[in-house]
Amino acid sequence: MAERELALYSAKIAEQSERYQDMVEEMKKVAVLANEQELSVEERNLLSVSYKNLVGSRRASWRILQSIEQSESAKGNEKRVAMIKKYRAVVEGELDKICHEILVRSRGSDQGPGSPARGFGESKGLKFCD
Repeated sequence: MAERELALYSAKIAEQSERYQDMVEEMKKVAVLANEQELSVEERNLLSVSYKNLVGSRRASWRILQSIEQSESAKGNEKRVAMIKKYRAVVEGELDKICHEILVRSRGSDQGPGSPARGFGESKGLKFCD
């Protein structure tokens, strides 16, 4: 099995086991191994799914934290509110990092030769960071 096919298979296994960070890493390998070729439709879909799930879980965490923060604020628990704000900032930082990576890789900017940006081309469907 070729290295690109092996990475693609690993990404599919990671998806089935809901290990989306691992899936992202495998899809980065696929993109690097694609050289000058565009990713196939299946590869672009897997790439999209991997990032979508990374972002989706953190967005859900952010919404839950915001709700808890509002609840604690209404109760006047300022120490808890401060703690929750700090934790929410961590989640926001993770979201910013993931979304920046998606944008950089999909545009192919800020990357050197052999970077995972190769092959992403005009990636469609990477619009979940809005």
